[in-house]
Amino acid sequence: MLQRANLWAGGVLIFIGAAGILIGRTLPQGTLTRMGAGFMPFWLAVIVLIFGCIVLLEAVWNDERVSIPLHDLRPAFFVTLAIVAFAILIETAGFLISAFLVSMTATLASPGLTWRRNLVQSVLIALGSAVLFLGVLQINLPLFPR
Repeated sequence: MLQRANLWAGGVLIFIGAAGILIGRTLPQGTLTRMGAGFMPFWLAVIVLIFGCIVLLEAVWNDERVSIPLHDLRPAFFVTLAIVAFAILIETAGFLISAFLVSMTATLASPGLTWRRNLVQSVLIALGSAVLFLGVLQINLPLFPR
Protein backbone atom coordinates (compact mmCIF):
# COMPACT_ATOMS: atom_id res chain seq x y z
CA MET A 1 0.00 0.00 0.00
CA LEU A 2 1.08 3.54 -0.65
CA GLN A 3 1.31 5.83 2.36
CA ARG A 4 0.89 9.59 2.19
CA ALA A 5 -0.58 9.61 -1.30
CA ASN A 6 -0.48 13.42 -1.59
CA LEU A 7 3.24 13.38 -0.89
CA TRP A 8 3.77 10.96 -3.78
CA ALA A 9 1.38 12.88 -6.04
CA GLY A 10 3.16 16.17 -5.34
CA GLY A 11 6.53 14.60 -6.05
CA VAL A 12 5.34 13.14 -9.34
CA LEU A 13 3.81 16.46 -10.43
CA ILE A 14 7.03 18.29 -9.56
CA PHE A 15 9.05 15.75 -11.55
CA ILE A 16 6.73 16.03 -14.59
CA GLY A 17 6.74 19.83 -14.41
CA ALA A 18 10.52 20.03 -14.08
CA ALA A 19 11.01 17.59 -16.96
CA GLY A 20 8.62 19.63 -19.11
CA ILE A 21 10.49 22.82 -18.32
CA LEU A 22 13.87 21.23 -19.14
CA ILE A 23 12.59 19.75 -22.39
CA GLY A 24 10.60 22.83 -23.39
CA ARG A 25 13.40 25.32 -22.82
CA THR A 26 15.07 24.35 -26.11
CA LEU A 27 11.96 25.23 -28.14
CA PRO A 28 11.36 28.81 -29.30
CA GLN A 29 9.11 30.65 -26.81
CA GLY A 30 7.89 33.55 -28.90
CA THR A 31 5.64 36.15 -27.29
CA LEU A 32 2.10 36.16 -26.00
CA THR A 33 0.83 37.54 -29.30
CA ARG A 34 3.11 35.34 -31.46
CA MET A 35 3.56 32.11 -29.57
CA GLY A 36 6.39 29.80 -30.52
CA ALA A 37 6.33 26.02 -30.43
CA GLY A 38 7.59 25.95 -26.84
CA PHE A 39 5.32 28.61 -25.34
CA MET A 40 2.37 26.44 -24.32
CA PRO A 41 4.33 23.34 -23.20
CA PHE A 42 6.70 25.47 -21.12
CA TRP A 43 3.99 27.38 -19.27
CA LEU A 44 1.86 24.29 -18.83
CA ALA A 45 4.88 22.59 -17.24
CA VAL A 46 5.33 25.62 -14.95
CA ILE A 47 1.68 25.33 -13.85
CA VAL A 48 2.08 21.58 -13.22
CA LEU A 49 5.22 22.29 -11.17
CA ILE A 50 3.40 24.91 -9.10
CA PHE A 51 0.48 22.53 -8.45
CA GLY A 52 2.97 19.84 -7.48
CA CYS A 53 4.56 22.17 -4.92
CA ILE A 54 1.13 23.05 -3.51
CA VAL A 55 0.12 19.38 -3.20
CA LEU A 56 3.50 18.46 -1.67
CA LEU A 57 3.40 21.29 0.88
CA GLU A 58 -0.18 20.46 1.81
CA ALA A 59 0.84 16.83 2.38
CA VAL A 60 3.75 17.87 4.59
CA TRP A 61 1.65 20.30 6.64
CA ASN A 62 -1.30 17.96 7.19
CA ASP A 63 0.75 14.79 7.80
CA GLU A 64 -2.35 12.81 6.86
CA ARG A 65 -1.71 9.22 5.91
CA VAL A 66 -3.96 7.75 3.26
CA SER A 67 -3.76 4.09 2.36
CA ILE A 68 -4.36 3.16 -1.26
CA PRO A 69 -4.75 -0.57 -1.75
CA LEU A 70 -2.79 -1.83 -4.76
CA HIS A 71 -5.91 -3.30 -6.38
CA ASP A 72 -7.12 0.28 -6.89
CA LEU A 73 -4.20 0.79 -9.28
CA ARG A 74 -5.74 -1.62 -11.79
CA PRO A 75 -7.76 1.06 -13.67
CA ALA A 76 -4.75 3.36 -13.96
CA PHE A 77 -2.59 0.51 -15.25
CA PHE A 78 -5.00 -0.66 -17.96
CA VAL A 79 -5.96 2.84 -19.14
CA THR A 80 -2.27 3.78 -19.38
CA LEU A 81 -1.56 0.53 -21.22
CA ALA A 82 -4.40 1.31 -23.66
CA ILE A 83 -3.00 4.77 -24.41
CA VAL A 84 0.53 3.44 -24.97
CA ALA A 85 -0.82 0.63 -27.18
CA PHE A 86 -2.72 3.17 -29.30
CA ALA A 87 0.40 5.29 -29.74
CA ILE A 88 2.41 2.25 -30.82
CA LEU A 89 -0.22 0.70 -33.10
CA ILE A 90 -1.86 3.66 -34.86
CA GLU A 91 0.63 3.91 -37.72
CA THR A 92 0.99 0.20 -38.48
CA ALA A 93 -2.34 -1.38 -37.49
CA GLY A 94 -4.58 1.42 -38.70
CA PHE A 95 -7.21 3.43 -36.85
CA LEU A 96 -9.97 0.80 -36.66
CA ILE A 97 -7.84 -1.96 -35.16
CA SER A 98 -6.04 0.47 -32.83
CA ALA A 99 -9.28 2.01 -31.55
CA PHE A 100 -10.79 -1.45 -31.05
CA LEU A 101 -7.76 -2.71 -29.10
CA VAL A 102 -7.62 0.46 -27.00
CA SER A 103 -11.25 0.06 -26.04
CA MET A 104 -10.83 -3.64 -25.23
CA THR A 105 -7.74 -2.93 -23.12
CA ALA A 106 -9.40 -0.06 -21.26
CA THR A 107 -12.43 -2.21 -20.40
CA LEU A 108 -10.09 -4.55 -18.50
CA ALA A 109 -9.87 -1.79 -15.90
CA SER A 110 -13.36 -2.70 -14.72
CA PRO A 111 -13.51 -6.38 -13.75
CA GLY A 112 -17.32 -6.51 -13.65
CA LEU A 113 -17.99 -6.23 -17.38
CA THR A 114 -18.71 -9.25 -19.59
CA TRP A 115 -16.71 -10.16 -22.70
CA ARG A 116 -19.76 -9.89 -24.95
CA ARG A 117 -20.53 -6.39 -23.74
CA ASN A 118 -16.85 -5.38 -24.05
CA LEU A 119 -16.71 -6.72 -27.60
CA VAL A 120 -19.88 -4.93 -28.75
CA GLN A 121 -18.86 -1.74 -26.99
CA SER A 122 -15.37 -1.82 -28.50
CA VAL A 123 -16.68 -2.38 -32.03
CA LEU A 124 -19.11 0.52 -31.68
CA ILE A 125 -16.45 2.81 -30.21
CA ALA A 126 -13.99 1.95 -33.01
CA LEU A 127 -16.59 2.57 -35.72
CA GLY A 128 -17.89 5.76 -34.10
CA SER A 129 -14.38 7.08 -33.58
CA ALA A 130 -13.48 6.34 -37.20
CA VAL A 131 -16.54 8.23 -38.43
CA LEU A 132 -15.82 11.18 -36.14
CA PHE A 133 -12.06 11.54 -36.49
CA LEU A 134 -11.47 10.31 -40.03
CA GLY A 135 -14.77 11.26 -41.62
CA VAL A 136 -16.05 14.41 -39.95
CA LEU A 137 -12.80 15.94 -38.67
CA GLN A 138 -10.79 14.50 -41.58
CA ILE A 139 -7.72 13.61 -39.50
CA ASN A 140 -5.06 12.14 -41.77
CA LEU A 141 -4.60 8.64 -40.29
CA PRO A 142 -4.74 5.25 -42.02
CA LEU A 143 -8.08 3.46 -41.50
CA PHE A 144 -6.71 -0.03 -42.16
CA PRO A 145 -3.29 -1.65 -41.65
CA ARG A 146 -0.58 -0.71 -44.12
